Amino acid sequence: MLFGQYDVGAAPLLDLEVMAREGKISPDDFVILGQTPLIPYCTFGAATKTDPELVAKFRQALLELKPTDTVEINGEQVKVLKAAWADGYEQLLDKDYDTIRDMARRVNMPPYQKY
Repeated sequence: MLFGQYDVGAAPLLDLEVMAREGKISPDDFVILGQTPLIPYCTFGAATKTDPELVAKFRQALLELKPTDTVEINGEQVKVLKAAWADGYEQLLDKDYDTIRDMARRVNMPPYQKY
């Protein structure tokens, strides 16, 4: 869209905000025609057969991540949350995914698909 090859497109608002903050685009170059309700982003899940103790430890590690936490990758210290483009994680309830389920039903996607 930015280079005139397309008239319309879809993008996560987060991507536009990051690109604007980094000076890669100007928000004035775009007209937002519509937005969906906020939906869970960058979620994690576990298979039902996964050891519950492992699930609990992983959940706790995610929930306790701080912006200052780093990990070493190829000799470089990388801020974990910044690399994930996240400010942090929070535990969601099953009902927090109802918006996604409703969207899937409206467009006839599995597992709600009807022939």
